Parts: sequence; structure tokens; C-alpha cells
Amino acid sequence: MSTDISDILIKRLIKNFDNLFQNPNINYDTIIRVGDESNNKTFYAHSLILTSQSTYFKIALSSDWIKKSGDKIIFEKPNISPKNFEIILKHLYSGTVSLNDLTPLELLDLLSATDEFMLPELMSFAESHLLSLADSWIKTDFIKIHLHAHQFTECKILQEFCIQKMGENPELIFKSDDFIDLSEEMLIDLLKRDDLDMEEVELWKYVVQWGIHKCSNGLIEKNVSEWNEENFIELWEILKDHVELIRFGDISREDLSNEVKPYSLMFPREMCENLLWDCITPRVQSRLPRRGKQRNMDFDEISKIRRDLKSECIFVQNDYILAKFLIYK
Repeated sequence: MSTDISDILIKRLIKNFDNLFQNPNINYDTIIRVGDESNNKTFYAHSLILTSQSTYFKIALSSDWIKKSGDKIIFEKPNISPKNFEIILKHLYSGTVSLNDLTPLELLDLLSATDEFMLPELMSFAESHLLSLADSWIKTDFIKIHLHAHQFTECKILQEFCIQKMGENPELIFKSDDFIDLSEEMLIDLLKRDDLDMEEVELWKYVVQWGIHKCSNGLIEKNVSEWNEENFIELWEILKDHVELIRFGDISREDLSNEVKPYSLMFPREMCENLLWDCITPRVQSRLPRRGKQRNMDFDEISKIRRDLKSECIFVQNDYILAKFLIYK
């Protein structure tokens, strides 16, 4: 059979299945209800197509899980939006989809849905389309998309794209409105990086801001000069793993005085001694290297996708002296 004839037959088959999708009342045997109370829709489908096209439906519509009303199969998915399920259903029937009307956040929901329905090809297409729209979300929804991307092992390209952008311009994260929603693990991973193109004192200020927002006693509304011992203790418990990753040796004496000293009362004595030692010894002895761009990642694949589509009294005397010497050495 020639290639031309094969193409004609395939196109005809796709057209026939798409016609069945457009006219589901023809011999349907499955009723699918999706969405929540405020946004829901009922779809009519054919179990033979669903189970042959999807491993998920092959399991979900098996005799062990099936739910019936008369001779109709009833299937409900309240966590999937009607808009995204219609895209999934069209993909299962005809293998064709259009994502042009979806916003970046709707594409994120679609990624979640394709992961749940075990549709790697559609997931890859949605990932590529989301990357092609990067200019529209990179300054507004970067953290949301970065967090979602790391939920899915299949979204490697999107993950690498976000990682690259974090190194090139970390302020995309630190200056975003939802920075305070960043998880503890992700912030630690960020602080471990050597390629962040950002002043260390700025990182320190953002880390403190993140920690203050996590405190339970409304510290965000207080000046640090008004804090009590409890306030410093709580902030330290939140930030102790993060503070160890700050490279204080790369912070100027002036910035240490202005930005670090106001919070120095939260540091335990051993930490103060370590900070003092890091500041008075040569830089080569520093435990962590200076941050900065180390290399440029090759991202031809991304380019191709885009083309195609404490009060001081807390300290005993020696601790107080250490804290002052740290700043005024």
C-alpha cells in the first residue's frame, strides 16, 4: 500500500472518530461528569474508544471499578475542569488538540490532568506549548509553574528551563508576589547553588523576609528593634538550615552592619563564632565559593520549541561582644 493511500485512510479514520466525538449521542454507553459545583459539565462517550486509547480508562472502567445506571456507565471526576477534559477527550478520539485558547495557568491544570490520565504524548505537547508562552508568565507566575513542573518527572524540559532561568535571573523568584509560598526544600536547593547571579546581601534579605512571613506571631508588622526573645527564637527555628547556606564572607562590612546585625541576636553562640571566623580569615578558607555565573547551558531544544509554536540582653556578655565584633571588626 502506497504512502499516499495510507495517509488518506488515516485521515479518513481520524475524521470518522472526530465526527463521533462531535456527535456523542450516537450509541454512547458512558456518561462522564466532570468539574465542581461552580463549573461542571456532562460528557457522553464510548467505552470501547476510551479503554482502547487510554490505560487509565482501561483500569477505571474495568469490572472491578465500574459504576452503572441501567445500561450506562457512570464516571465522575470532580477535580478535572470541563475545558481540560474536553481537550483530553478529543485527544483520545482523534489524536488532535488545540491549546491556543488556554492561559499558562490553565495549561498547568492540563499538565496535572494529563498526568492523572496517564497521557504522556498530550502532556509533552502541553509542556511544549507552555514553554512557547514563557514570555507571558516568566515574570508573573514563575514560581507556580516551577513548583508544578517539579511534580511531574516527565516535564524535564520545563524543569531545566526554570532551573536555567533561576541561575540567570534569581530575582524572578525573589521579587515575585508568591515568593513567600516557596517551599522550604526549594528555597534550600536555591541557596545551595553557586551560579546565582545576585549579591549575597540581597539573598540574605529575601531569606529573612521569607522566614518572617512564616512566623506565627505577626512579625511582619513589627520593626526588628521591637522584637522580644521569643520572636528571635521562632525566626531562628525557621531559618537555621537556610542561614548556614548564606555566604556571609561575601557581604561587605557596611551591609553586615545594616542588614545582618539587626538579626544577629537570633544566632546561637557557635554560629556567631563561625561567622566571626569566616569574616576575619582569608577568603580562600571560606567554606562556600563565591556565587556567580559558572557556565552557560545549551538550550537549543527550548529555542526550537519557541520557534515552532532580639533584645541584646538575650546574650551573656561574651556572646554580646562576639556579635558586636562580627559587625565592627
